[in-house]
This record gives sequence, C-alpha cells and structure tokens, in this order.
Amino acid sequence: MTLNARSGFDRQFVELFIEVEPVERSEWFGTIEEAIAAHEEKFFSMGRDLADQEKKQLR
Repeated sequence: MTLNARSGFDRQFVELFIEVEPVERSEWFGTIEEAIAAHEEKFFSMGRDLADQEKKQLR
C-alpha cells in the first residue's frame, strides 16, 4: 500500500467516523467528462504507484 493510499484510507475513516456529509467530502465537477477524466487519472496513478512499489520490492 502506498503512502498516498494509506493517507486516503485514514482520511476517509476519520471523515466517516465523524459523520461528515457525503456532499461535503466529495469532489464535484462541472461536467461528466471532467468527472470521468479525474476518476481515470486517480486510478491510473494508483496503478503506477503500485507498480513502482512492486518494482522496488523486487530489487
């Protein structure tokens, strides 16, 4: 698990624990295209981080 992923999980736990409304903890976009692009970038970057981490472990 990357540091960014761990940080995200920790943040999400705290937000859910204190019952922050989903509207307040969500990221909103002007268009569906912007939302899709942001979603794809987020998951592609997570994949890159995981691949980099696995490469480091193999060394």
